[in-house]
Amino acid sequence: MRLNYLFEVGILKNISIKIFLILLLYNLIPTTAYSEKVSFEQAQSFYGQEQYEKTFLALNSLLDTNNPEVFNLLGDLYYSGEFVDQNYGIAKDYYQKAINLDFAPAFIKIGVMHENGYFFDIDIDVANKYYLLAHDLGNSTGTYYFAVNLQFGAGVKQNINRSIEFYEEAIRRGNESAVIDLANLYVNEEFNILDYEKSYYLFKSLADKGVNDAQYNLGQMYEFGHFVNGNSKKAFDLYYLAHLGGFAPATYAIGELYYYGYPENKPNYELAWKYYQLAADFEYPPAFYSLAWMIDNEEGRERNSDEALEYYIKAADLGDASALNALGLIYSNIANGVFDVVKSREFYKKSYNLGDYFAPLNLAQSYNYYVNYAERNKELNLHKKNIKKDIIEARHWYSKAIEIGNYEGFYEYAETFSNEGDFESARNILIKGLKISQAPENPDYVMKTHLLSYLSGYYESQGYAEESLHVMKLAVEEVKNSTNFQPTHIAMTYRDYAASLNNNGFPIQALEYYKKSEQLLRDENEFELLALTLNGKAIVLSDLKKYEESINNFNLAFDAIRHFEDDVDQDLGMIHSNIVDPLLQLGRLDT
Repeated sequence: MRLNYLFEVGILKNISIKIFLILLLYNLIPTTAYSEKVSFEQAQSFYGQEQYEKTFLALNSLLDTNNPEVFNLLGDLYYSGEFVDQNYGIAKDYYQKAINLDFAPAFIKIGVMHENGYFFDIDIDVANKYYLLAHDLGNSTGTYYFAVNLQFGAGVKQNINRSIEFYEEAIRRGNESAVIDLANLYVNEEFNILDYEKSYYLFKSLADKGVNDAQYNLGQMYEFGHFVNGNSKKAFDLYYLAHLGGFAPATYAIGELYYYGYPENKPNYELAWKYYQLAADFEYPPAFYSLAWMIDNEEGRERNSDEALEYYIKAADLGDASALNALGLIYSNIANGVFDVVKSREFYKKSYNLGDYFAPLNLAQSYNYYVNYAERNKELNLHKKNIKKDIIEARHWYSKAIEIGNYEGFYEYAETFSNEGDFESARNILIKGLKISQAPENPDYVMKTHLLSYLSGYYESQGYAEESLHVMKLAVEEVKNSTNFQPTHIAMTYRDYAASLNNNGFPIQALEYYKKSEQLLRDENEFELLALTLNGKAIVLSDLKKYEESINNFNLAFDAIRHFEDDVDQDLGMIHSNIVDPLLQLGRLDT
């Protein structure tokens, strides 16, 4: 991973008037400052001891040696603001003097300044040219930095194979960061070159030398069984070695092991909290998020919304995407004392920009008038008069969610079109989802059946009953032929198939599938879903003129829905409406 800072960052010292005058003199007229000229090695030693004033004076006494290392280290002082005021312009001038003498590290530093916009405008293409010049001079850091930018397509066309070549060259030149990044490349599914064996031996080569980053990553391979058999004890031992070296991700990983049940297959919240807190002491963002989560969910801690919020904010301030999404949820909930829909959306957007999986879908739903209850729409300031504008925004974020692989909003996305009568666009979105769900490298059968059910509903709403039944039959075949489905999902698929069978004139078969759905939902105590299944079953019985049985099933639906605590007014209204016909047929409507 690219280091965020190329140079050691020290504490900027206060400069008195007297020192300022000395600095001015030394900047204008190079001088020895010592009765005897010191060597560059002595100046370097001062720098390593953080004696920056002595470093500065010693280096100025060596300017007439025309030593590129002198120019480079003076550049570092101005770059980081050690003893002198930070000044990228002066740093650049000293680096340029070193570059004129073909000093490779100075090429790197000018490259970093171009890449990060220090003194220069951000220009990664120019930065890469400097990295390559350093590479040509045999510098491993230049080789490594260019490999990273090739991998991610930064300032140069992405080329994974060429990136690997540069990583391997940097490794031959002794660059340990290249070992870590190449190993991580081989375990990253995004780049389609998974090779856990290569990754394992790269990490192991440094872990055996006591490199904490490598010990942690090797521990990850043992924890998740990549190339090696899963072994939590081995993972723990490697994490602990890295933890002792002060490597925060390893400290956090130990907390995660305890949280998820190591070593006794049950959560140890006390030890999880301890290691999350130790990782937080290193300012490790996910640790603050996990501490907040434990408080929020009363896992070994009493619930304290204010304390949890503080931890979420701390994690968010450190750039944790999950914490930003959590803040979006907190600020979007009117039950919390900090409700603010504008802030909520700002948090979601920041979270999305950092790669969060859930944030774009949450954003989309916050703009989608159709998926919220009337009271919720009022809270979110969503009104029918603004619906066109809000729905356009919702669609934008649904598409962003789909781009990053969150497909849970496909139906809602399609519905934004169907609710406006644009069934063709809705159908096309669902078909796109079906294609994604059937991708040979990663098929998602659960998503496929959901979308088939929704597509069936669209065909039915447009009067294509046979097409609707055909699509639902495909969904039923999926759930029958797979073990990937939860009982509630199977029950809902059976229920939708039963409705389609009845609409196509097959009431007996419909009754059979309603009964299957009913039994599954009773076993799972899913009362609201059970009420809807019983409602459908009662409709079929009414169509079969079995009015008494129909009324009994409607009453069972009423009983089931009473167990459900959330808003069920819409469901109750539907059942009340449907029971009218059998009551009327038996002359009992008044009762």
